[in-house]
Amino acid sequence: MTTRPVRPPLRVLLAYRLRGRRPGPAYDAWLRRDIDGFWFPLRAEAPVQAVVALVLLAATLAGVAVGAPLPTSVVVGPWVLAAGLAGMAVLRRSQERGREREELFGERPQPPHAGPDGGLDDAARTTTRSGRRTHDGRHAAAR
Repeated sequence: MTTRPVRPPLRVLLAYRLRGRRPGPAYDAWLRRDIDGFWFPLRAEAPVQAVVALVLLAATLAGVAVGAPLPTSVVVGPWVLAAGLAGMAVLRRSQERGREREELFGERPQPPHAGPDGGLDDAARTTTRSGRRTHDGRHAAAR
């Protein structure tokens, strides 16, 4: 049975989420699990997207309070645009997990089957019938 990593207190968690301050070394296991988690991209982008939503909501409510007739496209359009931009930001964040890990821990993600020297290890190499080794598993003659 594995133990759950120690979660940081709310003050430290909010400093990490809102201001980008790294939690102390005592929370490294939690931070690694957080970055590798399925919901990390959404959690990482949530504060920015919440501010965008509040600004859009304030603008919409201000227009309604003034009593100006607002066409549907003026009300719905910015929300659709914001949702699309939020989706792209979450996708970008999910693709940059390795950079985030490197930034926080100084670890560089290694390619699959990389040995300690950065080259391919024996499990990634294959041998053709002629005895020649290839790195991608294709027959040497097919190259």
